[in-house]
Amino acid sequence: QGSIPAISSEVAADGSKTYADVATTIVATASDLENDSIQYRILLDGVVWVDWTAGASALWTPTLADLGVRLIAVQVKDDFGGSTSQSVQTYVVRAPVPPP
Repeated sequence: QGSIPAISSEVAADGSKTYADVATTIVATASDLENDSIQYRILLDGVVWVDWTAGASALWTPTLADLGVRLIAVQVKDDFGGSTSQSVQTYVVRAPVPPP
């Protein structure tokens, strides 16, 4: 019986703030006890954003239309059917206006 990959971190952190019109990198870190190769899939609000790939990161630039709470989910799987997922909420807000 093989092990299930484990997600050890996901950025953005749960409850984090993300600014509209500012690029942010979503990164996941996962491992597998048998060192099986791992594939990642990233979903934004339940919609596949990055399909299965060996890469564990994606660049996201939310727009003003994205203001509010967004759910980012990372799914991982190994070549032998083991899989898991983790979700975090991020708050998309307007970027602060610098003082004159």
